[in-house]
Amino acid sequence: MAVRRMEGKPPPRFLYRYSHIDPNEQKSIDHARDIIVRSRLWLSSPRDFNDPFDMKYDLSVDDPKAAKIRLDKMGKQLGIPFSKREKRKRQIFRSGKRQASQKLQQIADRVTENVGICSFADKPRNILMWSHYARHHTGICYVFDVYRDPNTFFRAIPVRYSDTYPIVQYGKDFENNLS
Repeated sequence: MAVRRMEGKPPPRFLYRYSHIDPNEQKSIDHARDIIVRSRLWLSSPRDFNDPFDMKYDLSVDDPKAAKIRLDKMGKQLGIPFSKREKRKRQIFRSGKRQASQKLQQIADRVTENVGICSFADKPRNILMWSHYARHHTGICYVFDVYRDPNTFFRAIPVRYSDTYPIVQYGKDFENNLS
């Protein structure tokens, strides 16, 4: 669910998270306690999602110069020395745009696996969410007041579903292409 101001609309006041809760299952109780008492959310790796197509995209390099600048910037942020960054760029781009796209896709896939995601819904009465995530309507739906923690919730981005993988250009507007 989008929380940032999109197309001039203010963020929603509340977001919802569906979950199962079983008083006979300690892990379930600990999970609920983390949310309610400790104000902590579990961030799942996309590799653990129930839909293997979530968080998938095809990466493309149409502008090698912009892609090299992006790759160098990322390596610098990670503290990789200049000489190693230059060597890696040569390895990635020596065979052309298509092979560079494939190599960068492999790197991006490994990075994505290590990202933490927490999904929310925009309605508390969604039958599909109750069925899938709240153990067939026997679980719980947490309510989050977006405006009580804008630093967390205003960074959320909407989920957009499509029949094909989106194509993301690796270069200048990489982050903007992801949302």
